[in-house]
Amino acid sequence: MTADLRSRIVQCNTQPVAHENSELGTVYLRRMTLGELNSLQEENEKAKTPPANGKPAVLPLSVRLLSRFIGDESGNPEFDLKKPEDVAVLTGLPVAVVADILRAGNKINNINAAEGEPGNA
Repeated sequence: MTADLRSRIVQCNTQPVAHENSELGTVYLRRMTLGELNSLQEENEKAKTPPANGKPAVLPLSVRLLSRFIGDESGNPEFDLKKPEDVAVLTGLPVAVVADILRAGNKINNINAAEGEPGNA
């Protein structure tokens, strides 16, 4: 791999896309990496199996996608789902705001909204 191609790949992965939300203003949306997509797909498989203890195995797909999509100006994740306060912030968003961010994030990541899978967003 040439240094130029490596540089372009790294740049592609780290450049967030500014999205204007009517209520939040500018929201920086991250382009998911292949590793993040694979992790999301594994979580989707876990979510299909009913938990033995009655607790959900994973958070809802919408919350997991929001945490992967929303970043800072440098493309770093803004939320960590291991922190209850971050989960509370994301689950406290109005549905209209969430829908707007998910549509935009799905589009820039070419993700099928229903499955969290690559494909037509």
